Amino acid sequence: MNGRSLKHLIPVSILAILLAVCLTFETPDLLSLLALPFTLVGDSLRVLSLSGSVCNLFAVILYVLIALLPLTLLLRKNRGKEDILLPLCSALMFYVLYYMVNPTLRPLLLQSAVGDSILSGTVYSVLGCWAVIKLVRYCGNLTASGSFRILRSFLYVCAALFLVAIAVKFTACRMDITAFSAENTLPGLSPTATVIFSLLAFAVSALEYGLMIVILLYAANLLSALELDPYSADCTAAAAQVSLWSHRSLLLVVIANTVLHVAQLLFASRIQHLNVVFHIPVVGLAISFTALALSHLLVQGNRLKEDNDLFI
Repeated sequence: MNGRSLKHLIPVSILAILLAVCLTFETPDLLSLLALPFTLVGDSLRVLSLSGSVCNLFAVILYVLIALLPLTLLLRKNRGKEDILLPLCSALMFYVLYYMVNPTLRPLLLQSAVGDSILSGTVYSVLGCWAVIKLVRYCGNLTASGSFRILRSFLYVCAALFLVAIAVKFTACRMDITAFSAENTLPGLSPTATVIFSLLAFAVSALEYGLMIVILLYAANLLSALELDPYSADCTAAAAQVSLWSHRSLLLVVIANTVLHVAQLLFASRIQHLNVVFHIPVVGLAISFTALALSHLLVQGNRLKEDNDLFI
């Protein structure tokens, strides 16, 4: 395996590891998944603090160190006005972690899984605001190579989010099947059709998100080729791959959703419970159409360049 193949294998491996981590924890939605690090830390610190005086002191030290983590970003050389948000984020970490360790002391509205999402989401909001402002300021001074690197990283992040969405959909599907099976106690009432359609609904969503991951990874590969030489044969081949998979994705996603909705209507008399709604894959279609159009433009530009070279 050459260096280039290894370079492309790394993000795929990271995505696979992320999927395995997501499936380890049963989170019914994305907000619960985002709150998971805070709830795990809160539970761990609470158990540690109740294990004795020495362990309690150690838990307090860990609590302070974790809450101060956002301030480590101030150690960077390039500082800006947006860094004022980091002390605010650290202060929020003290507040949020305290209530994660002591959930019974929370306001009544926050004493639930929704409260976990609200508390952790506040920290993510401030930290995300800092990151976006920092990125906008950083992009203003980027070279062409730096722009390609930032955009490629963004594509990997989007692919990771789609992978997380697959894990969340799978967990929700499994929980729905488990809940329905537990409630289905009437004799002679078979849950087979309901289970099958729940799995089919998950499969259609997973197909859409999976195809988006494929397109984004091929698009990242295209950016690498563009960075090296926008008029090379490798760049044209990479653009053709993006175009091919965008075209396939458009057809597969639309056909899969149509088949699911028609089948659901035809077998409605055999289904006792199904959490499927009419769905138009707007995000998937938008990504596919955009990638298809851009790849076509790039291929046509390379062909014009080749024709001009022949005349010269």
